[in-house]
Amino acid sequence: MRHQDDKNLSSVEYQIPIERLDEWLRFLYQMIGAAGYEINSVDEEVGLFESRVRGSESSTVLQIQKGNSDFAKIKIIELANESHLETYTTAIATATARLSQPAKTLPWSAIIGPDPENSTYTSPKIAEPARLAEIDLLPSTDRLLEWVQVYPKVHDRELSVTWPARAFGHVTGTDHRKARRDAALKVRRICSLLSVISRDCWIVRQGPEVGEYASEMRFPVTDPEIMRSDSNLGPFGESPRLEVPEWLSESINRLDEDVKLSDALTAFHEALLLQKRHPSIALVALVTAIEAIGSRTVSLTSCKTCEHCTEEFGYARRFRKTLARVLHKKEISHIGDAYNYRSRTAHDGTLFGTDRFPGTVMITSILSSDKEGDFDPIVNVLRRACRRLLILELGGPETWTRSADDLPRGLVAATVTLGQQDPQRSEQIDAPAIESGSHQPEGENYE
Repeated sequence: MRHQDDKNLSSVEYQIPIERLDEWLRFLYQMIGAAGYEINSVDEEVGLFESRVRGSESSTVLQIQKGNSDFAKIKIIELANESHLETYTTAIATATARLSQPAKTLPWSAIIGPDPENSTYTSPKIAEPARLAEIDLLPSTDRLLEWVQVYPKVHDRELSVTWPARAFGHVTGTDHRKARRDAALKVRRICSLLSVISRDCWIVRQGPEVGEYASEMRFPVTDPEIMRSDSNLGPFGESPRLEVPEWLSESINRLDEDVKLSDALTAFHEALLLQKRHPSIALVALVTAIEAIGSRTVSLTSCKTCEHCTEEFGYARRFRKTLARVLHKKEISHIGDAYNYRSRTAHDGTLFGTDRFPGTVMITSILSSDKEGDFDPIVNVLRRACRRLLILELGGPETWTRSADDLPRGLVAATVTLGQQDPQRSEQIDAPAIESGSHQPEGENYE
């Protein structure tokens, strides 16, 4: 029934901060014991909505007017019955008061580790428990064995060996939903930083959980079926130890104050997640991250055609100048088309790498020209350059050189194994597979 008594309904208006409106509504409906609620648009142009208990045909209705201010105006415009008035006004007062309560410090926890799809060898193990600013890292004492698909063959699999770690700390907030999101941002940052110093792509394996369940998070264990399936598993050799450097802790504080650098780090991490199956998009992310870093020190050139022109140019020049901080000039020359690749993918949707041929196993060319095959090494160089730039910007040491000795030395020797001929179709042979490839210089991992 619709009420028109201004004293009881339409004259009573509540103002709720828009940024916490969803949080307020959840408090409100929890107070009245509802399992859920629904919101319907009445007039989207003026920001007018109505809300009621979910699935109830006869229910009390709240009118929500967002408008153009920072506060939403709330009214009760319809009551299912008279007894609801006191129930709703009490719930509204309680939910509103809860918004003014001081924030609580809540524990959070998550399991992180190298991405098993991108770590088919024995991944490094964090050497010992570490503390990065306000975040603790506890490495697992047991390796995790997992079967992962050998893309693009759905029935082929290989064993991944990783060492997970537990990341945990505290966040401040009154709403578990926002607290969990804040914790997730911290976990993403930790994974990104570990990806920079280890050259593996670290990801969230579980969580984060916030509050009372955070302390209950346990390390994942190897499926017993894996151990039973093959008695010849292992030995896996000694895992490399990942020492967490002291400067990484200070870098977290630096990222808290530098949003642009934090975004560049996230773009680099996203590129690692994309590179295996989407190298063209990974290149865009890497170039974007490098551009963001370059914009901190290298200025663009302003157009001087007229005094009112605000156009700037020199983006490609800035990109190359930024690369010169960490790469030898021959490498920069080798990836000279990288910025053009980025522009054509970003603006035209053109793909250049092996992502043009999904589901196809690419055959490595040895002496022949291979435009798609040659693209992936360009992505690798950009990945290395971006990683080095991030280390410098985050306060880490320069542990590489930009001399000719620091360059990959190309093909030294290769052995090609031809597959067996099909006796019924002698004209077909399997594709050749490269057993050994180019020599890598010691010291720097050329990924």
